[in-house]
Amino acid sequence: MARHPDLAPLAALRTPNPYLAFARAIELFYQPPRYASGIHSTAIIAKTASIGDGAHVGPYCFVDENVEIGRNAVLHSFAYDLSRREDWG
Repeated sequence: MARHPDLAPLAALRTPNPYLAFARAIELFYQPPRYASGIHSTAIIAKTASIGDGAHVGPYCFVDENVEIGRNAVLHSFAYDLSRREDWG
């Protein structure tokens, strides 16, 4: 690639499949978000619920009776788990 001599050098990626090459390259730099462990003060957790070590329970989450949230799990804002309810339907 020819560039004007006054311009800074340019990195280039030449490939027959640029989308695939970009997807592979971005994996080298992507850092997944990390969430602080703990339960937000507005979250509602049932007394019989189990929250695993390192889990993040965000604002306004609801965890119902007998629900188990795994270790290092992340519940984003307004998430709820009513999976053990029998009165749905």
